[in-house]
Amino acid sequence: MVPSRSDGVVDLNNIPAAMIERVEVITGGASAVYGSDAMAGVVNFILKDDFEGFEANLGYEQTVEYGDAEYLTADVTWGANFDGGRGNVTTNFSFTDRKDVFASDRDFARVIPGGGGSSGVPDGHSFNTFDFTALGQATDLANCPEGTALNTAGTGCVGQAIFAGPDGIRPWINGGANSDRYNYAPVNYLQLPQERFSTTTLARYEITEDMELYGRFTGSFNQVPQQLAPTPAFTSITTATDNPFLSADAQAALAQLDTDGDGSVSTFIGRRLEETGGRISNDDRFAFQFQVGATGTIADSFDYDVYFQKGRSQNNNDLNGDVSLTRYLDAVNVTDDGNGNPVCVSGNASCVPLNIFGQGNISDAAADYITLGINAKSEYNQTVFGATITGDTEGFVSLPGGPIGWAVGTEYREEEFDFRPSDALAQGALLGFNSAPPVSGGFDVYDVFAEFYAPILSGVAGAELLAVEGAIRISDYSTVGTTEAYKLGGEWSPVDGLRFRALYNTAVRAPNISELFTPQSNGFPGASDPCSTTNNPVASGIQALCAATGVPAAQIGDSGTGPANPAFYQQRNDQVEGLFNGVNPNLAQEEAETLTVGAVFEPNMIDGLTVAVDYYNIEITDYITVLGGGAQGVFDQCYGTAFNAAQDPNNSFCLALNRGASGESNPILPNANSGFLETAGIDIAVNYGFETSFIPGSLTVGYQGLVLDKWDFQASSATEVRSCKGQYGNFCDDPVADYKHLATLGWSDGPFAAQLRWEHIGAVDADDGTSPSLDAANYFNLNGSWDINDNLRLSGGIDNLFDEEPSVQLGGNAEQANTYPSTYDLFGRTAYVNAKIRF
Repeated sequence: MVPSRSDGVVDLNNIPAAMIERVEVITGGASAVYGSDAMAGVVNFILKDDFEGFEANLGYEQTVEYGDAEYLTADVTWGANFDGGRGNVTTNFSFTDRKDVFASDRDFARVIPGGGGSSGVPDGHSFNTFDFTALGQATDLANCPEGTALNTAGTGCVGQAIFAGPDGIRPWINGGANSDRYNYAPVNYLQLPQERFSTTTLARYEITEDMELYGRFTGSFNQVPQQLAPTPAFTSITTATDNPFLSADAQAALAQLDTDGDGSVSTFIGRRLEETGGRISNDDRFAFQFQVGATGTIADSFDYDVYFQKGRSQNNNDLNGDVSLTRYLDAVNVTDDGNGNPVCVSGNASCVPLNIFGQGNISDAAADYITLGINAKSEYNQTVFGATITGDTEGFVSLPGGPIGWAVGTEYREEEFDFRPSDALAQGALLGFNSAPPVSGGFDVYDVFAEFYAPILSGVAGAELLAVEGAIRISDYSTVGTTEAYKLGGEWSPVDGLRFRALYNTAVRAPNISELFTPQSNGFPGASDPCSTTNNPVASGIQALCAATGVPAAQIGDSGTGPANPAFYQQRNDQVEGLFNGVNPNLAQEEAETLTVGAVFEPNMIDGLTVAVDYYNIEITDYITVLGGGAQGVFDQCYGTAFNAAQDPNNSFCLALNRGASGESNPILPNANSGFLETAGIDIAVNYGFETSFIPGSLTVGYQGLVLDKWDFQASSATEVRSCKGQYGNFCDDPVADYKHLATLGWSDGPFAAQLRWEHIGAVDADDGTSPSLDAANYFNLNGSWDINDNLRLSGGIDNLFDEEPSVQLGGNAEQANTYPSTYDLFGRTAYVNAKIRF
């Protein structure tokens, strides 16, 4: 499939479900057979090429308790054989309409736990320290008001400020029950709305007994809006102390910062610009792919397959509700014109004075002046040519087990990506959406490959089957040069019903276009700064290192177990602004070694039972990762005694922290082939089909389990190996359960069928050692179907039958919706129905 993004990710929804014949999952490295990216295996979708008749499906689902998360699907498939069965044409049209769900629609997602949230608020929040005693607001020095602390001289209660209250300014309260932080969660999507139209046509025609031509066309169109809370403006501003938008107390407070007496001050403000509306991103994506080829037989001995494939995906992204940094700084720098009227200091005739001091104070004209609508377009093109010849050695040489099967082939693949943002988005002079510089790049690769399967023995005592297999692929990339991947394995069945298997692979993954060619841009990963007062840097013994790496020495102190002490440096938000990527054409390929060893047991005395147990181990070296494995890794490897025992501020991770004058870190996180990843575990699969005398019909029992042995990651050779087995958090990201399973119980009798599915995800601990653990999750899904006649089938079911709520994470691990959407169910008990008509 043609990728839809610069990192090579493909949209599997472009594959029509109604035309899928079967799905093959191949585990273990498969680069020798399938090429780059098949590090851990591959999933093959085999489509129907002989469909005849007409079939229509209509499905609908929604949550039971909430009546939301509606999902409508409709598709029609038509196919016909022609010319006596020598040819077939099959076409599918499908439509999907998915409705939105907001975080405000679920209790677990609508608020930020523990009084958390953004420090950029609609009233405006200054991160500078003010003396509220001097303002007459804190006269009892023995009992400083919440949000302030006694200064070191003992003369005043000091703290940061929020432009709210009857005096137009008061102390900022950073957390707890009276927290001033902004709850940005309610307007975020839990489920993105989407409309999708797609079509696929397959055709084949047998020219002769030895040659068949085939073709495929797939096209799709998607519309997906996204929404974020209004723009958070975090930046230093300059304004006049006589700014008419300021109350008298606010003017007096800012005057405390005017050390040179020129009537102009700079202060770092966090302002949530609700008056400009939410940040809306609308994606219109179009993709198509066609393939033509020929397959057949040569001299009744060899089979061949030759094909050409071309695909393109295009995306138009309109971004609304963003704010120009240049215009914002111009409009907020306001002074009195002498008559009590606000004017822009710049004298810019188009400038509209902006009042950010207090919620709802921005005028419509000022909001229009600073707001921008921006756009980005992208296009991904892929061209593939391949040819394969397969056969066996029958008639030439045969082993006692039979002839040797073999395949040889070649493939050429060219991929190009172009991302064209509008100037404002490219330059990054924005306060809302992340900057997105233009990207243009591509690569091509020539492959040759060969495979064999050799049955050494078959049907003899001690060897019902003994066989070995192997493959090799040599690739020549225009970016990384020549790579090699191979596999070698075997299987042995000493008796009927028992088979042992082992497979060793080497695998490669060449860097994708995004990794190679994306310029440096900003992002906002979750991370916890060890120098922040709530992390108690003095008690942790890193006070001197915090100062040496850029935190103002006078602002380093502990808060103990209480709320943040306003006299000390406090990380502004649970996310930090990181600087990612940077063009790096010198990236090399990742390399992996994979080993799988297992057995399959199908005992003759228990008809219908199959048990498979496989151990796997995957090691990836030269793993492409950002410095330190991410922002949290950079912090940990600068300040952690296990990584930087000498507390050297010139440690490469400390140098990457990139702290500003306030101490806030904007870590620099370039890509490099520095990482190492290893995972190992045991896969268990049990399937048993049987009948009983007391239950009509037949029953099936299935079990697929994973027992994780290790999930180890090392960001570079200079750092220790960290285990993410059974953990989640800012470093490990999504939960990595050390045990999970999917169990099924099925029943069928004539036109009726039903199945109960049980998915279990094991409990996990936080990787920071302090945040709460996440409990195990258990999801039960029930479904059934009824073939009313040969032309009509009705089916339905309930997912999350017992309405299991997601495991909610607290603590310092910033995550959307307070949980992990890719791991846990967000919506609750959901019912669905489907009708299928066929002729």
